[in-house]
Amino acid sequence: DLYLRIRPGTDLALLNGLLHLLVENGHTDPEFIAEHTEGWETMPAFLRDYPPAAVAAITGIPEDDIRRAARWIGEAGA
Repeated sequence: DLYLRIRPGTDLALLNGLLHLLVENGHTDPEFIAEHTEGWETMPAFLRDYPPAAVAAITGIPEDDIRRAARWIGEAGA
């Protein structure tokens, strides 16, 4: 288990930070994205503003925990 005690009002920063790591580590499904989204091509550039260190500062969650959560999500499969 991993408890992410987040600073109130910073949920979106955490989600963007997790997605940043999922994209960076190749844990996305390009076929699914192409079929079910619009505008994705701008997302990787947007997510560059959410590296783990920045997200940790915003959310109050330790950087290692953010990385661990993203790894668990990415390795969970479908």
